[in-house]
Amino acid sequence: MYTGARLVNLRFFPNNSFSFDLTQQDEEQQEPLSSVDIVPEVPFNLEEFIAENVNSSMLDLSMKELTGQDMGALAEALRNNTTLTTITIDESEIGDEGLQHLINALETNTALKTLEMGSNKFEENALQPLADSLKKNTGDFNLEGVGVDTLLTISSFCAEYRAFENLIRIRPIPEYDPLADAITLLKDMRSKSVMSDMIPKSSQCRIIKDTFEYDRHTVDTYWIDYPVRSFQKNSDKLFIYLHGGGYLIGDIHSYSGFECELSRMFNESFLHVEYRLSPEHSVPAAVNDTIAVYQILLRQGISPSQIIIIGDSAGGGLALLTIQTLVTQQLQIPSGVIVLSPWSDLTASGESFIHNIEIDLLFTHDDVRWVTAQVLANNQSPHNPHYSPLFGSFKGFPPMYITVGTAELLYDDSKRVFQKAQEANMNVIFEEGLHMIHIYPLFFSFFPEAQNTLNNINQWIQIHFQAN
Repeated sequence: MYTGARLVNLRFFPNNSFSFDLTQQDEEQQEPLSSVDIVPEVPFNLEEFIAENVNSSMLDLSMKELTGQDMGALAEALRNNTTLTTITIDESEIGDEGLQHLINALETNTALKTLEMGSNKFEENALQPLADSLKKNTGDFNLEGVGVDTLLTISSFCAEYRAFENLIRIRPIPEYDPLADAITLLKDMRSKSVMSDMIPKSSQCRIIKDTFEYDRHTVDTYWIDYPVRSFQKNSDKLFIYLHGGGYLIGDIHSYSGFECELSRMFNESFLHVEYRLSPEHSVPAAVNDTIAVYQILLRQGISPSQIIIIGDSAGGGLALLTIQTLVTQQLQIPSGVIVLSPWSDLTASGESFIHNIEIDLLFTHDDVRWVTAQVLANNQSPHNPHYSPLFGSFKGFPPMYITVGTAELLYDDSKRVFQKAQEANMNVIFEEGLHMIHIYPLFFSFFPEAQNTLNNINQWIQIHFQAN
């Protein structure tokens, strides 16, 4: 033992290292150890770390204990940083919350080029939102170590869809006063619908108005044929179309372009139904209008085997409600039903309502809540199966085709309808549009994924009618 020095201070550090201070002293004059200083473990402070490296091009967070709050701070730094190009998060347990913060940040940062995640492993369903987020970023990412094929779909994502997404992002969004009278507000919204601008009607498409009457009430409908044909009631197939718009807006002017294209693709006639809208009328009134039109068609000699009901968004939900009501009333059901991103759950209880909030290009939580409030204006419960078909029965349904985009808030509205239909042993097809937006098949003229889905639906229709 070296006795020519005196141990003055001993310090233990969190990494199990230590240091000591010695003072030279004669052995005879040695005194007891004056202090033992055990340094408490100081939690890693990401905010300070980021501040110290704010001008650096690389941020190495390897082997750090990163809390959700830490990842939130990182997300904020990424949103405003234009110099950071590389982040390494190897052997750092960031968890699901941390991953979600990272996803949110990557949507707005364009400087980051490399994200090295090393040994961090995530389930495929957790990485899907990451893929959706990365495809929106203009950077060329190099994700090392993630190990899931989901992310490989990003590199093959078509330029047309990226361009369409940019078009959606820069579109002018009218500002409305949420405290204004809902009816006045909706009248203005209905007059400014821009669907027809995005999906114009062909000049060769014929549209003829037809008014149906029942119970001293009238329902306007429109026969759509492209190319022009004469509908044969005893043989031709007929598609009853129920438009979207949250039960609040939507009409033939908005949807004629899309329905004309479907008539051309499927080579069949379409009948557009102008059902009553909320909040002036309840959702069951829209169901009654649809059933009345359907029943009148049957009385005119058209067989249920000739008819398929098709609807998008709220119109998809209305299609499901219509079938459920027909089954409950033990009435004849149509040959099939096609729903595009159906709004089936007015409680917004699906996980996608949370997970997809940052990647849905069309809706926010506030949008959905406001629309729901108008639809349920008469103090109806969103759990009521007469408003939310998800909570109704799917027994007795005809063959059904469901499409939905994985980047939608309403993704789970479709997925859970599919699951319930399966549980009821129904014949159902479920097609996911990877990274796609709400009702993406309507935008068939902008990107091939939409056209591909319509082709898939058309193929299903041909097989379905051949079997019947």
